[in-house]
Amino acid sequence: MHSSPPPDMPSPSAGVPRLTRTGRLDYFKTTGHISQCRGDPVGRRRWRPSSTASRRTVLTSRTTGDDMSESAAPAPSVAVAFHSGYGHTAVLAEAVRRGAADAGADVAFVPVDTITDEQWQRLDDADAIVFGSPTYMGGASAGFHTFAEATSKRFVEGRWADKLAAGFTNSASKSGDKSNTLAYFAALAAQHRMLWVSLGLAPGWNSTTASENDLNRLGFWAGAGAQTPMDGGTDTVHPADIATAEHLGARVARQAALLAAGRHALSATA
Repeated sequence: MHSSPPPDMPSPSAGVPRLTRTGRLDYFKTTGHISQCRGDPVGRRRWRPSSTASRRTVLTSRTTGDDMSESAAPAPSVAVAFHSGYGHTAVLAEAVRRGAADAGADVAFVPVDTITDEQWQRLDDADAIVFGSPTYMGGASAGFHTFAEATSKRFVEGRWADKLAAGFTNSASKSGDKSNTLAYFAALAAQHRMLWVSLGLAPGWNSTTASENDLNRLGFWAGAGAQTPMDGGTDTVHPADIATAEHLGARVARQAALLAAGRHALSATA
């Protein structure tokens, strides 16, 4: 922990990571994002944000059943609900937001310690909610737990049932018991009868040819895990962890698009 909180959400000075042909990350000081590469020797999955995701279409059958007509499916709605103690988790939350937006989602950015009635409504309306918190003392922060307990009425009413859910966390140590926080997010989602979306990446940095600049360099599966030095400011959030959070946002947006398209198709044939 830090003696005084740094600014809540600066842009990391290392810039946004870009993948090279070898599957590693280069650092460049632009507003670009991750581009797809091939030939990764260990089969790590990569992604390219799609500008066409918000223009997805679904085919719906006419009442005669003889023809198919195109109708535009709605853009998926993703909410990022997070608590950030010293700004590091907010950097990751912004990366999740950016990845989801680049994949075509309408994104609500919700710092849960200052949540408003309008933001509660955005959570209720979202197709997917991505939870985020630092890991303190082996679990999610008190600020996030306060928010989670405030969702109890929605739990009773089943208001978030069948939404998608995912999670991300940060700690000072490479392990830091971050799995406990991700497991808590999954349990919270299960109690709300939500559907959990995993990180969907092979582990990085686990062979002699691997690098700390790999996506998922810390090897988490349930969600995105990041490590920032306890005496470092928000500019020390690792670029590979930022890229991993972007990947999570894009993955959730893609799954939410499928969910929204399916519901749109079903409603059109009802």
